[in-house]
Amino acid sequence: MKNPREKLSAAIALLVGAVLCYFAFRDVPFGELAAAAAGFRLAWLPFLLSMPLLDLVIRGARWALLLRPVAPAGVWKCFQLEAVGMAVNNILFLRVGELARGVVAGREFGAPTIAVLSSIVVERMCDMAALLTLFVAGTLVAPDLVDWRVRAWALAAAAGLLGGLAAVTLFGDAILRWPVLRGLERHPRLWRLASDLVAGTRALRSWRTAGLVAAASYGLWLVDAGLFLVMAYAMGFEPSMTFPQALLTLASAAAGTALPALPGAFGNFEAAVKLLLMHFGYSKALALSYATLIHLTSYSIMTALGLLFFYSLGHTLSSFRKGNDRP
Repeated sequence: MKNPREKLSAAIALLVGAVLCYFAFRDVPFGELAAAAAGFRLAWLPFLLSMPLLDLVIRGARWALLLRPVAPAGVWKCFQLEAVGMAVNNILFLRVGELARGVVAGREFGAPTIAVLSSIVVERMCDMAALLTLFVAGTLVAPDLVDWRVRAWALAAAAGLLGGLAAVTLFGDAILRWPVLRGLERHPRLWRLASDLVAGTRALRSWRTAGLVAAASYGLWLVDAGLFLVMAYAMGFEPSMTFPQALLTLASAAAGTALPALPGAFGNFEAAVKLLLMHFGYSKALALSYATLIHLTSYSIMTALGLLFFYSLGHTLSSFRKGNDRP
């Protein structure tokens, strides 16, 4: 990280992650944490290991749909590259995993990197809109868990994301014809950049594709919520965690990891999940043990797979850090 801003961002992430790690673990004796983890039932392990893989399959299928106007992309290759993005986010600062995924995908598919990155932005917008609406649905089923103002803000944010995405999808080419942008035609590189940005949204102009993308966006979050629920079953939560609670816990974890974070969001994830589970009435030790186990499960699978695919495709982390794999 030669750029002073990158160093500052990494320092802030390190500080935030360290502080949240301290607050997550400071008041839970290791013996209590180990005792809570010891209640884990191995019979649930196959389900816990399969759910992150199913998440990646859904993500890969959705991304293949979004990339159709940009380049022919198979689900298997997209599955690999989704894992690459997750892995790089898990081990490097500054969350450069999506950049790594976009650069590698551009080379693998022979497509403009900006158009590929634009499709990734569409992915993230779909993810956030789907998670926010599922969060709202969860709070409606269990209205006593969340203040109505939080629900209203979440619904407004989801509407804003969907509205912005719809506007760019439907009117992207028209926007390129605006007089202020037509002048870019005199600068081929800038014009190509603007065109590539719009190209990343073109897949959604098909109602069928848009419906499939929406279904996949909701499906992957429901799978992830299922992972949270199954982990609670595996640890013998009493009372049992409900699916709305699992959705809210997932949303809490996602909100926590949106803050500046250590690679892998360690500290952020545990603090957010522990706080919400304590609000549900579970003990500190059980909440923290649960958060740690579910985080390590997902982290281990995503990182191992992603690094395997990253190196098998001929790339290295050292070359990416030095900028040799940047666009």
